[in-house]
Amino acid sequence: MHQWPRQQIQVSRDLGRLAFNLGVPRQPPAVSGYDVALARDGRIAVLYTLVNAGDAL
Repeated sequence: MHQWPRQQIQVSRDLGRLAFNLGVPRQPPAVSGYDVALARDGRIAVLYTLVNAGDAL
């Protein structure tokens, strides 16, 4: 499996979001979603991965 970002990382103060696709290279993505990170003291304190509805798992 290969993961690639769908867009630039978005950051607002201590919160960051990255949209991603996951799948086999040169084929449609098997899964897409978002990683959302909350930073404290310059490190990731909380990380959520949200998978878009309707994607195959």
